[in-house]
Amino acid sequence: MKNRPVFVAILATLALIMLAVLPAVAAQPGPPPFNHSADPSVAAGPQAKELDPEAWATAVPLPSARWGAAGATATGCTLFSIGGWTDSQDLADVDVYDPLRGIWAPRAPLPQPLDGIQAASIGNLIYVVGGYTRPNINHTLYIYDTLANSWSTGAPIPNPGGIAAAAVAAYGGKVYVIGGDDGDASSNTTNYEYDPATNTWAIKAPMPTGRENAVAVTLNDKIYVAGGVQAQDQNLNGLRTFEAYDPVADTWTVLADMIQPRVAPGIGTNGVYIYVYGGATTYGSGYTALASTERYDPATDTWSRSDPLVEASDGMAAAYVTGKLWAAGGQSELGVIATNQYRHVGPCNCEPTAVKLARFEGQNESSGPPLWLLAGGAAALGLGRWLQRRRTRAL
Repeated sequence: MKNRPVFVAILATLALIMLAVLPAVAAQPGPPPFNHSADPSVAAGPQAKELDPEAWATAVPLPSARWGAAGATATGCTLFSIGGWTDSQDLADVDVYDPLRGIWAPRAPLPQPLDGIQAASIGNLIYVVGGYTRPNINHTLYIYDTLANSWSTGAPIPNPGGIAAAAVAAYGGKVYVIGGDDGDASSNTTNYEYDPATNTWAIKAPMPTGRENAVAVTLNDKIYVAGGVQAQDQNLNGLRTFEAYDPVADTWTVLADMIQPRVAPGIGTNGVYIYVYGGATTYGSGYTALASTERYDPATDTWSRSDPLVEASDGMAAAYVTGKLWAAGGQSELGVIATNQYRHVGPCNCEPTAVKLARFEGQNESSGPPLWLLAGGAAALGLGRWLQRRRTRAL
């Protein structure tokens, strides 16, 4: 066999590579076990059988602690945290998180500091409506271009008092701003529709329940609005209210109440179920941040309990990104936090190709195997050619 030395050299090199790679692969931890706390809001009642039964975990924290920031994703591959409140001031900060690299990076700041905001995305644009610049409530519409890393303004929302703490979602190329606070003594039922094509606002069917600090998500051609609080309630107790808006028919449906009342929770969908997580029991006396998660099945109009957050939180930047629910920042009884939490609930459509994965992991000091493979292959090829040249000379 003429090429036997080459063949043996390649096998030997590959064996060395495997010895280096296999321990690293074997050391990778598996999914953490379910860990339901003794909190009755977490442990009681039926448990959801998840598509991927993995508990919440933590990732790289936000660059700074913040609450009341907007969470958004334009591509489903990165998480944006926009604005928010520290212990003393509103923020204009915008940061983007890449879950595949575990890196936060700053982006162009908001035109002005804001908190009490939510966001909706259409294509590569993210829309942020109203919000607080303490003590003022804004009418502004800011539009962030994720590709150009720049902000522009749209037509201001026509609500006389401005709007803050409203639920925001997108459907059919339009943005919907639902409920919220406009500075008076009652929470809004208003439902505004913004059309980017004409830069105009329209008033749509009002929400059955006036509330603020509720959250919204779009699924199956409907916008679902969960939780919140009514300003008329002097103790600002959380609501279990869950309602759905049909933008085509311009009608509302009252659905099964959530298991747990929640003010300013996180919300996300994997395209099958809706998850509502965290929040607070009340924004009045007796405030308690929640860790519990519950899952809604639109096919049966039922709720079931799921795994709790690692750290109880409300007012977090929330979104569904890379097949995971995210909860970045927020606040608890200890104050404003920077914790970045996630949970697998669906497939990730952002995984890189094998070549990109090798290149990506080569930039990560803790990710050795792909570089070993690339280097080993090159070494084997080089050694093989050297042996072949020696054999040719000998002949």
